[in-house]
Amino acid sequence: MKRGREPIRYGGYYDEVRVIHELLDLPESPESSEERSDEDAVSVVAHQLVGKLPHHQYGVQQVVVDMALSHPTKHDVLAYLLSLMCRKGNYGRDLCKGVLSEVVRTTGSSIKSGLPVHAKIGLRFLACCSAADVLEPKTAASIMNMTVESATKAREKSKTQDKLANYAFYGEYLVYCVLCALPLAAESLQRTEKEMLASLLEKLGAYIAGRPKMKNDSLCLYKGEGYPTLANVGVGGCGAGVAGQVDWIWAAYQSDGAHSPDFDWSKVETINHFEPAGAASAAAEAKQDGVEMVVDGNGKAEGPAEGGDEVMNDSTTKNESGKEGLKSITEEELIPPRHQKSGETVPSFYFSQETVEKVDRFTEVVAPYCSFLPKQHTRLGDHDLNQVLIHELAADSLTSLATSPQNLGKILVSLPAGGLQYTAVLAEAVFSDMLQLPSQHFAPIFYSGVISDLCLKMPGFPKYMSACVRYALERVDSMDLEASQRLAQWQAYHLSAFQFQWPWERWGWTDFPQRGESDRRRVYIKDCFVSLQRLAYHEHITKKVPPELHPLVEAGRVEPNKRAEGDEGEKKIDMMSSLIFKKRSAEDFLLYLEGANETPKHVVMAILCIGGKSFTHMRTLLKRYRAVIDRYAKDKPLDILDILFTTWSKFPDKFMMAFTCLLEEGILNDVEALEWSAKDHLGGEPGSLALLTSRARIHWAVVESSLAACCNVASDRASGEETRRTYEGGIKLFWSRVMGSLGKGRGGEGGWSSFALQHLQCLARRHAKVLKPLIAAGDGGDDDAVSACQDEGARRAVQAGLDCFSFA
Repeated sequence: MKRGREPIRYGGYYDEVRVIHELLDLPESPESSEERSDEDAVSVVAHQLVGKLPHHQYGVQQVVVDMALSHPTKHDVLAYLLSLMCRKGNYGRDLCKGVLSEVVRTTGSSIKSGLPVHAKIGLRFLACCSAADVLEPKTAASIMNMTVESATKAREKSKTQDKLANYAFYGEYLVYCVLCALPLAAESLQRTEKEMLASLLEKLGAYIAGRPKMKNDSLCLYKGEGYPTLANVGVGGCGAGVAGQVDWIWAAYQSDGAHSPDFDWSKVETINHFEPAGAASAAAEAKQDGVEMVVDGNGKAEGPAEGGDEVMNDSTTKNESGKEGLKSITEEELIPPRHQKSGETVPSFYFSQETVEKVDRFTEVVAPYCSFLPKQHTRLGDHDLNQVLIHELAADSLTSLATSPQNLGKILVSLPAGGLQYTAVLAEAVFSDMLQLPSQHFAPIFYSGVISDLCLKMPGFPKYMSACVRYALERVDSMDLEASQRLAQWQAYHLSAFQFQWPWERWGWTDFPQRGESDRRRVYIKDCFVSLQRLAYHEHITKKVPPELHPLVEAGRVEPNKRAEGDEGEKKIDMMSSLIFKKRSAEDFLLYLEGANETPKHVVMAILCIGGKSFTHMRTLLKRYRAVIDRYAKDKPLDILDILFTTWSKFPDKFMMAFTCLLEEGILNDVEALEWSAKDHLGGEPGSLALLTSRARIHWAVVESSLAACCNVASDRASGEETRRTYEGGIKLFWSRVMGSLGKGRGGEGGWSSFALQHLQCLARRHAKVLKPLIAAGDGGDDDAVSACQDEGARRAVQAGLDCFSFA
């Protein structure tokens, strides 16, 4: 039997958890010291992993692949680790081929499936492997060229096909991935494949020059000076979403001159790859492998010592000067053996028709950069690309490590930035992700935890964090309404977590109560305090904040409003409450009401007053006295919401708690709640809606909750046809009433009408996919609520929200 080129080795015990921790402990970037301690640590891990081969190759391969796709800060060190393993014989090289093949497969399938979670990160890792000479630079350039060609094909199809936005977003995301990965491989490409680099940059420039622009500014965080009155609503050509991110990155390329193939990429400070080990390090590695090297007087390795067995190795090659170098993995070697006969090419980056149908997943996957701070604070080093690379690295870390918050803060504090102070850039990256439109990637509490963690672990972060809020509030008039509400909710949590430490007086925030009721600054602080009262007692808040802001803090004593029915009504409510405390049954109440010839109104008010203590109280009472409530709400379900609003109108939290319990018990549904929110304002003139004439905090909360529920049912194919029609009818009725009132000029005074339009635009944008065919079909029919509106500004505002993902 023919003997193999390498002796059979037995890897022994394989502890996957230990391997994972060893990889996590590796440094993200090389130290600028002569001891090369980082490189030595990587060499030790490489030697240990090679010792596990070939018996544990699959296990090691999967760990490395998972690490590469979930820890973007480890790309450089993992690429360096693979280069060391590739030098240690054919087993190590086979492992490297397996890792790169799996990364290419995962990256291509992520793009094809319309789930681009790993597409950008995988392409970035391949670029790092190219810089470490593990992957042939020509292969990396070929993969990027294929990606740009697919984007170009999508752009061309967008000009002739009906689904213009689908093709355009598909192309935008592919170009975005290439722009983020190219800087990490550009230096190696410039050194070995300069013509391919020039061709790639030329294709990128041609694509960006001929791409379509967004139809309007609905996805922009800042809308412009005309936003308070929606004067410039619907203006196109702005940078928003993934298209805006591509514009920002390409502008950095042009500012630095990186769009030219002659740009010196080695000068970009944040691109700091591990350098190949020297001869002394090679001797140390050979000694670990059991081969004693002869070293001359100058410290150069001459070869194996006499009597030593030289291990045959096909993973290295000799360059023109006769020195041994790493044999990079080529494009053909990335094809898995099972696909070689079928003729399948390496990457699955070619244009995919199926992906276009899933383009919704590309539209919101990118959180575009938004400028909060002056340029002098976010300028890193001598190149604008430094800011781009750190921003994207922070964004990738937020996305990939969201399920591991205990490690996320530690990683964000120590990003590989080439020694640059990137605190301001990190603050902007976190706020850009938190305020992304039309929706956040994660729950609000996630961002609160991340920012709090960074404030504790990063000394300079609180200064830039508070500066972001300060500059954002200075431009709040042009800031998207939904984004400002998110910011207010976050600040409430932050104040409660850090003992209300905030420079109120120094920044002039104490003047906000003197502004008009509908002024965005006053509304912002009011919203912040409303959220804050869910987290802290009223007395504690008033002790910590300046006295000038106390008028914006709601009353401290939480009690229901029983006096709406007069003194006689209040006495009846108290009497019914005493009977409820005595646990009288629903039948007893029905007998009493029938004998006294009274309506159950006061009983229902007593139930809502007592149930306001907690969810448990409310649910228990609604179940116990369901018969009484049904008798009152029969044929008039909206009346119970009127009673609830009268009882808890000053305390939105109590109202929403009771409202949620009423929905849970089936006493009313979301269609009825949506209809109630668009009723005439209580006590106002006919046709004047509370949504349009005041802040209407409770009404807007009901609209947001019930409209989302109605849209979910209307878009759920599992729902019955009759059920879907019922909920679609509720959606149409709400929008026709609101748009009709706006068309008749019944908006509020003092800016509340503009506030309502901004809110309606946010709702239309959030549920555009469901709402557009229901309320803006464009056929001029009775159901076309947007076209039927007589107010041109209102039509344009809502239509801009519905067309938020459209291209001009």
